[in-house]
This record gives sequence, C-alpha cells and structure tokens, in this order.
Amino acid sequence: MRALRHIRAVSFAAFVTAGAAGCNHGGSSPIPPTVPPPNNPFANAGFLYDSDFVADSQFVKPATFGNLGVDVIVKPQNYPGLEQYANGVETLGSSNYAHFLTPQEIADRFFATASDYAAAAKYLQRHGLQVHGWTQRYILHANGTQAQLEHAFSTRFGWYRHRNEVYLAPMTAPSVPKGVPIAGALNLVYRTKLFTPSLVGASNGLQSGYTPQQLQVAFDYAGAYNVGYLGSGITIGVIGTGPVSIQSTGHLGDLEAMRALYHAQGTNTITIVSPSGNGFSTPPPVTAQCQNSSNPQLPPSQSPTNNCNPEDIEAQADTEQTALLAPAAAVKFYLAYEQNAGQGFTAQGLPLAADEISDALKDNTSDILSMSFGADEQFADKTSEISTLEPMFKQAIVQGISVFASAGDNGAYACQDGLESPNPFENDFCVAYPASSPEVTAVGGVTTPLNSAGQFIGPIVAWGESTTRGLGGTGGGTSAFFPIPTYQAVCPVPRDNKGCPTPPNRNVPDVSLDGDPLTGVSVIYDADPSIGPRQILPFGGTSVAAPEMAAMWAEVLSACKVKPGFCVTGGYRTGNANPILYNIFAERGTATWESTFFDVLYGTNGGFPGGTPAPSTTPTLMPGQSAGKGYDLVSGIGVPFTRALIKAVAGL
Repeated sequence: MRALRHIRAVSFAAFVTAGAAGCNHGGSSPIPPTVPPPNNPFANAGFLYDSDFVADSQFVKPATFGNLGVDVIVKPQNYPGLEQYANGVETLGSSNYAHFLTPQEIADRFFATASDYAAAAKYLQRHGLQVHGWTQRYILHANGTQAQLEHAFSTRFGWYRHRNEVYLAPMTAPSVPKGVPIAGALNLVYRTKLFTPSLVGASNGLQSGYTPQQLQVAFDYAGAYNVGYLGSGITIGVIGTGPVSIQSTGHLGDLEAMRALYHAQGTNTITIVSPSGNGFSTPPPVTAQCQNSSNPQLPPSQSPTNNCNPEDIEAQADTEQTALLAPAAAVKFYLAYEQNAGQGFTAQGLPLAADEISDALKDNTSDILSMSFGADEQFADKTSEISTLEPMFKQAIVQGISVFASAGDNGAYACQDGLESPNPFENDFCVAYPASSPEVTAVGGVTTPLNSAGQFIGPIVAWGESTTRGLGGTGGGTSAFFPIPTYQAVCPVPRDNKGCPTPPNRNVPDVSLDGDPLTGVSVIYDADPSIGPRQILPFGGTSVAAPEMAAMWAEVLSACKVKPGFCVTGGYRTGNANPILYNIFAERGTATWESTFFDVLYGTNGGFPGGTPAPSTTPTLMPGQSAGKGYDLVSGIGVPFTRALIKAVAGL
C-alpha cells in the first residue's frame, strides 16, 4: 500500500446505537437512525491548509522554485446537505435510499454555486494561474509560478523540515480577500516524503507468486464465471499511483503479457484516463527502469522526467488484479500528470490523487473505485487532506459508486514511520485513512496457503509480522476520528488498548482477501521488449487485496444488472458496499453467512517497535489486534467467496 500525505480527520459519520442498526437487506425496513447535526469543516472563516503540520516543523530557509499546482477548495453551498443525503442514500428505510444523483445534480444541490465557482476561478486567473475545473464544482486545480501563487494567497513560501523530510510550505497563513469563495487549498504545503516501499520480492514457494487461476479457484471467482458473471457491463476505476504500460499498436501491454503467460481468460483492456489542459498534460511515454527523478525526494514514477518514467509495480498490481479477476469488466486507470518548471515539482499519479478522483467522479462511468494508498490517522489533525477527500467519497456514494481501499501494511500500527527519528504515536494502535472512512470498504489481508490447483492446503489466518517474518501485517483497529456508522452497529464493539471508545468508533477492516506477501500474487511489468527486460515478481500487501475485492464486487454488480431493482431500488449500482456486507454478517450462524464468508479465527497483526527490524536484530514483537469468532479488527467480517456473495446479494 502506498502512503499518502498525512491527513486531517473530521468526524462526519453518524453514531448509531446497536439497536438502530440498519442491517435487514431484503427484509423489513428498520427505524431510520437518529443523525446528529452534521459537522461542516467549511463553516469557519479560516483558510484550510496544513497549518498544524507546519507549526510542528522547523523553518529552514526561504524557498525559490518554478511552477506548482494546487487544489483549491471552493466553498460548498450546502455541505451538511451532502452529508445528510449520503447518510440517507445508504440507509435502508430512508426516503433517499439508493436514490443516486448525477455530478451535475450534486453540484447544483450541495457544492459551490455556478457563480461562486466562476468567481473563484476568475480570482485565480487574474493572478495569472491556469485553472482546471470539474462538473461537480468542488475543487479547482490551479497551476502557476511561485510569484503568482504568493500573490494569489498573500503569503511567501519557505523550506521546512519535519524529522528527515524537507518540504515546501507557506511562511505565513495564506488568505484570500473577503468575499472570494475559496475555503482552502491542498498542496500549498507540498510534501515530498509521501511513500513507503512496496511489499515486493517475497516468495510463496512458487517462483513468481500465485497465478490468476489459483486465486479464481480459491475465492470462487471461477464459480461466478461458470454461471455467467464475469463483470460484464461493469466498469472498475483504478486511482493511479504511477504509470502503467498498456496494449497499443505494436506494443505489448503488461496485462496482455500476463494473460498470455498464464493462459488466463478474458479480453478486457485497460484505458488510461488523464485530465488535460490548464496545467495538466499527457504523461510522458513509459521508459525502462531508471532513477532520474525530477524531484530527488520522490520516486521517478511519481515525479518523472521526459526520459525517465518507469512503471510503478503498485499500479501494475492494481490493474492486473482487477482485469484478470473480473475478466469481462472494463478497467479505467485514472492517471494525472503535471509538468512544472523549476525545482522538482513535476507530479504524476498519487501526488495528484484528488484530481484523479475528481476526474473519475466527473465521468461517472466507473461503478467501482479501487484505491491502494493511505496514511495514518494520528497525524490527521495536522493537515487538511481529509477535509478535501472525505466530501469526494460522500459524492461517490451519492452517485452510487462503490469505493474499496487497502487497509494498510503496518499491522495495528499504521502510524509507524519506519526506522527514523522517534514518533510519539508510532507504537500506539492506529488505522489508515481512507480505509477508515465510513464511505469506503476497507480491505484487509490474510495468509492464503494454496496448492498449484488453487485448493487450500492450510487454514486462512491473519496476515501479521509473525507469519511474514518482518514483512508487515494487515491494517486493522479502531478509528480515532470517525464514529461508528449505522451498518457497523451490528457488531460487538471491540476494545482497543485504551478501553472502549465513547462513543464507539469506526472499526477497520470490513472484509479481507489474500494479502500476505508470502502468499502473494504474480505481477508482470516492463513486458514490452522496448521497455524490458520483462519482470515477473510475487507481490503482496493490502494493495493486492483491495483490487481483488473490487473485481469481486464487479461480478456482484454484473449479477445485479441482470435483475435491476433487486439489489437496490431501481438499478444495479449499490453505492457503499458496507451496508450490504454487514447485512449478511447480521445473519451470522445461518447458512447464508456460513457459505458466503470464511470466519478467520487465528492470528494477529502485531508489529515491531519502529517498523520492520534489521535482519541482524531480534526485537520483541508488539501485540496487535487478534482474529476471533465473528467480527474482529484483523479480518473484519471475514473472507468472502464470489459465487456465494452473488447469491447472497443478488439472489442469483
């Protein structure tokens, strides 16, 4: 799982007592939950940016740079209304249940008015900035020189140091004149240490990881194929972390190479979708592996040059798993690229995730979004990231789009920064965002021992440090910020190392699939001879589990499309998958529950102090969350099986 910049957490989800759980999907309607007054992060007069993070850092010197792109938040006209509608659209018994809206309808009802959006754009353009907008009228992407940005936001930029990271930030609080409808900006604090290493190179006893067919048999994707549910008519959108190589005239794509190598079924392809114009441009061609990043503190796949734009294995895993496991689904890969002059601010992929998500929501053609990135919650109060992203996830749910995210690869300790200067939070229990968002299905990872035919040769257990000998563990625990959502109130409230939260908070993960690197999957990259040599590697982490679950849900939706109106009112899209999944869980002990999910009973997601230890050391393993009967903070409600899940959701 890639790590996103640290994010600001604001509680948006409604707390509902266990007795008000809305988990009777297909049965009688429950009493609609009592919803507290919505929390509106845009209500105060302050300018949203990462002020607390900057205050916790050391000033180094004034900055000089070329161009920079920032995402500007335009004040919504009715954010509480969006929050209330999102709550209703996923609550069985609500008058808005499954009444999904278009991006234009969302703009007109909830986000900025057309006049405010135009006024914000004109203000930025008057300062010479290039401005890119979206139908939903929520953020504007503004690109310009240092002088233009400083004049627009009445500030000066400097270099700051936070532990071993040096980054760019405003030296004084940014602001705009009174009456300009701008609430804040993302990326004015331009972080450079955004990523953690991928879990690559582990071995599961097979030379190159599990084949597509092994996973198809193990989790019964094959059973769904046998009755005609392969994801036909469904589109999966993948939020890009870096470049992928796709099939074109005279060029071999990685997906096609993977399909040919393993004789895997399917004819679907990957379509790259990139915003263009007004600061954005077409990404440079994919090159062979290289290290010449335009920003030395970022990997070249996220800050490429014209001659160095290597493939990102994270992106290969995301696209290959979704396309191979849902072999009839369309796969759209959202990849933004911004080429800027000056000191290393060329950006591609994950640094522009908010723009990629905005593009996917504007298109409204993806029924599912898959995201393999995240950051810890403990620093969430120091930045503005969640104030920007959480409204986007609410918009996705209101449009009927299901969102899946990796639960994290640092076990119960998502706050760990690795072996660097001391972090006061790193050895406390902590979960990752956006997995902890109530509007997102958090996907954890398990250890899945299979033989060559895809049959289980041992029990499914929690993925933790004890099973991978220092290669991470599945994220899981209790959110520090989001109250427990309605759908999760069917579960006994877990207790963390500090006792039961009051009120009980969101629990992570929701479901789990294969993630342990020692039972990892095969991934191909650099397949085309012009890029090669071809690499075939085993790959693990919850970055594998999230696209696996997105592919499984694509097959569920393809069945829902056969019986429109059965899965949800009036169509096939389901929006937030969690209420449906927890409805099935509420029937635990029944044949439906027992045939749909494997209840993980053994294992923990404990970790080592400070992160993965050096090979020469023997530190004590810290305790983590433990698997057990029913819901647990390691595997969620369990491991789903595709054919049975289709039957439970769609009745087919």
